[in-house]
Amino acid sequence: VQRQRISIARAVVLRPEVLVLDEPTSALDVSVQQQVLKLLGELQRRYHMSYIFISHDLALVRAMSHRVMVMKDGDVVEEGEAEGKRFDRVLSLAQEYGSAVICLAIDEEGQARTADHKVEICTRIYEIATERYGIEPSDLIFDALTFPLSTGGDDLRGDAMATIEAIRRIKAEIPGCFTTLGVSNVSFGLSPAARHVLNSVFLHECVQAGLDSAIVHAGKIQPLNRITDEQRQVCLDLIYDRRDAAAGYDPLQKLLAVFAGVTVAKAEKVDRTG
Repeated sequence: VQRQRISIARAVVLRPEVLVLDEPTSALDVSVQQQVLKLLGELQRRYHMSYIFISHDLALVRAMSHRVMVMKDGDVVEEGEAEGKRFDRVLSLAQEYGSAVICLAIDEEGQARTADHKVEICTRIYEIATERYGIEPSDLIFDALTFPLSTGGDDLRGDAMATIEAIRRIKAEIPGCFTTLGVSNVSFGLSPAARHVLNSVFLHECVQAGLDSAIVHAGKIQPLNRITDEQRQVCLDLIYDRRDAAAGYDPLQKLLAVFAGVTVAKAEKVDRTG
């Protein structure tokens, strides 16, 4: 960290209006990174400098930057909300034609995983869309997104809960907007019978949280009164990650066991041509 401090001091003594920082926190552990970022923040406030960060660290970019540009081979290939970029083009078209827009909880870091991050992204889109483009809140449809629960990975077990909580908060914190969700992603990789039931139970929980619309195969969503108590309970346990290590209970393993050998009845198509 001493090397970074000396380099920054040499630059600051010249009182530049813009300071270029090329990988200023590379190869530093987290605590030292925070020290460097704190120093940069203090210098920026004291000397009113602008910073240009060059970094592969998306967390750093997100924490310190107001605008983000993605470069490849020396050319700017994407620049967040800048004029002419996809974000700007889509919202400009929506403004011109009075169209509604589906807004995904994805930013420069990728698809949001936590409820806080999902709500943060949706709030950011809402503020830009309404203040910069004059789009009505009722024309904004937010998709909080979700990941599959079928992988068994610890890092994904809480994703359905985060999505449900994000839907609840979006409806409460962004008044006038609407929500949607591609439901079936939550069950990707499971057997068809397990997918139908898990999707149905998950959809119900999302609707209870305030979900306005959903992308589903209507013929594969089951009313809750047609789902057995055991099936519904194990799906709820999986959605809310109710693992019990002491009891050796893993709802994902239980769900796989409950649906082992269960098949889906083939739907008969009704001839409506006559």
